[in-house]
Amino acid sequence: SGTPKTISGLSDRVIYQIELTGLTPGVPYYFAAGSPEIGLSAERMFRTPSTGTIKFVSGGDMGVGDATRKLMDRASIEEPHFAVVGGDIAYANGSLNNVDRWDDWFENWCDRMITPKGFTIPAVLAIGNHEVDGSYGQTPADAPFYFGFFAQEGRKSHFLRTFGSDLVLLVLDTGHVAPHSGAQAAWLEQKLAAHAGKRFKIAAYHVPLYPAHRAHGGTYSARGRTHWGPIFDRHGLTVGLENHDHVLKRTHPLRNGAVDPKGTVYLGDGCWGRMERLWT
Repeated sequence: SGTPKTISGLSDRVIYQIELTGLTPGVPYYFAAGSPEIGLSAERMFRTPSTGTIKFVSGGDMGVGDATRKLMDRASIEEPHFAVVGGDIAYANGSLNNVDRWDDWFENWCDRMITPKGFTIPAVLAIGNHEVDGSYGQTPADAPFYFGFFAQEGRKSHFLRTFGSDLVLLVLDTGHVAPHSGAQAAWLEQKLAAHAGKRFKIAAYHVPLYPAHRAHGGTYSARGRTHWGPIFDRHGLTVGLENHDHVLKRTHPLRNGAVDPKGTVYLGDGCWGRMERLWT
């Protein structure tokens, strides 16, 4: 059971957040949500990742339009164990006046992010500029929906998830409510060092270190390369999942800004529903 809560200034959306523990790998679980007072939803099911191959999909810059729905349909066909959303989720900009965009986004996800076998696909979500009233350099209070709807790590916008014995996923904040430097960079260094033995070390975040459309010297891309790039290099990050630019990109393995077979591959850049941009 969970304790109901609301987002400040938005009393007509009641949210229950419940943590499930003690789950067994590779098992389907069935659930319905509700209460004796309001009734129960239809039964749904999800599956925990097995101890073998783990499959996930990744993208960002979604919105709620037809292209987003088509890509959700295509992603679900792959039967991923989970999805990584790299920010700019519903394009509500942290404004309570735009809550209907979140209503549409949740409807899209619940209707379409279902595998052919009927499993609802869980989401791991990074914060982007369109989650925040003010885009950059703000506080968690300026991202009421991101922190209100998703109980991923309390009021922290960077956190870690492990999947099986081989994969660690680090979700980061590219300056929206936490700066690249300082506490977040120290946390990133500590976590990558602690998981040095993982075969796959992946980071997901919004603004790319290596943008494929915007200027290479853009403020937040440059901060990522300055404060995170050396940490990625030192600890052998496998892949950086980048977003924000609305193009399709795959880099060579990069280390210290140059091609290196032992470097990190950067994939991106968003465009899970937004209009694509020309390569520059």
